[in-house]
Amino acid sequence: MTNLRHPGLSKKDIQKLINYKSQTITWGRGIDETNEWIFASTESKKHKKKLLYWLNNKKIIPSRAVLLITPSSQVPIKLSWGDVINEPEKYFNKKAFQLYDLDLAWVLEYQTQEIARFGCFDKDI
Repeated sequence: MTNLRHPGLSKKDIQKLINYKSQTITWGRGIDETNEWIFASTESKKHKKKLLYWLNNKKIIPSRAVLLITPSSQVPIKLSWGDVINEPEKYFNKKAFQLYDLDLAWVLEYQTQEIARFGCFDKDI
């Protein structure tokens, strides 16, 4: 299995698949050429605008299905990329999460320090 589309996948199965594929992630450029992390905050209009610019720059269609995993969640949550774009305050709120494309094309990781990074999985694995 190379995607997260099967409805019966347990959190443990998902973690195994993600761990297997995580070695193939190529992280995008962040604040500079040597760092993949960006400041990701919705605390002010200015910061929210920059975050939305960064997110929209990924060119992901809003209806794209994604899987949200938080450290405290027992069950991953399926939603759409548009949910994240339309309500960034709901997700970028100082609670860590990983957001995975269901076909494992990419991952967005957010940390409590209000930093995020975006990476793509190697398609050959």
